[in-house]
Amino acid sequence: MEGVQLLCGRAPAGQLTPLADAERRLGRPLPADLRALYLLADGSGDDAPGLFGNLSWIPLARLVDANADLRKTTWTGWENHWDAAVLDADPPGTVRRCHEHPAWLPFATANDGNYLAVDTSPAHAGRPGQVIQIGRDYDDGPLHVCDSVTSLLAHYLDLLDRGAYEVDIGYIDFVEDGCAPGSDPQLRFDGVTTVVPPAAE
Repeated sequence: MEGVQLLCGRAPAGQLTPLADAERRLGRPLPADLRALYLLADGSGDDAPGLFGNLSWIPLARLVDANADLRKTTWTGWENHWDAAVLDADPPGTVRRCHEHPAWLPFATANDGNYLAVDTSPAHAGRPGQVIQIGRDYDDGPLHVCDSVTSLLAHYLDLLDRGAYEVDIGYIDFVEDGCAPGSDPQLRFDGVTTVVPPAAE
């Protein structure tokens, strides 16, 4: 990966490592699995998809900046969310019902205003470190993706093993099977959940 900076090693006496400095600026530690990735490299570089399919794994400085943008975003005016409702995520109760939150740490993007983020402060049924999708196309609220970055990467490895991907102009586009990583496909009828057999997909 061209332009990748290693973040491991020791900082000079009295200075923080780049990773420790980023966590200080965020006001919270990264989840262990995402932290381990950043100890290996500082993202995949701008506009360099790969690890997360067609999404760029963003450098730490950009993660900190994107989180700062979430903290200062305000929606005002009649035309901006005057009638918006934030829907519950699926599975219910996993993600806070809000448009942005300072505990959501964006780590991958297609540079379109949408992000994959780790949620370090989930709702009552969520898990710290779960992966969510947030951004300009998520007006109804964030989308729960999976329970961790590790689960997401395992899901991508499974898709690669099954040949469920397409190569398109320098990046891999994963062909999803309609279910979130680590979950069973389900149908919901009047509040009753029925597991759908894989053949029905």
